[in-house]
Amino acid sequence: MQFSVRQKMGRLRSAQEAGLLDPAWDPLDILAFVNQIAVSGVVQPHLPADPDERERYLAARRSAAVAAVRRLFPAADDAPENPLAGS
Repeated sequence: MQFSVRQKMGRLRSAQEAGLLDPAWDPLDILAFVNQIAVSGVVQPHLPADPDERERYLAARRSAAVAAVRRLFPAADDAPENPLAGS
């Protein structure tokens, strides 16, 4: 687990250095926020039982999480185009 956290923090630092992520935030804080946003979207007591409906629900939650993260941790104004933007 610790290796995974260190690896993710290293990726976040690299994104900050590349101008793709706001450098004002500590990478550990970014990771904590993103994890909580992700978990809150899937730990719901009333997930749809129908597999197709459930997938649509989860896709909408993922989309909302991505939008929230982009607003919380914007790229620097002079950042290069993010190659992951369409993901």
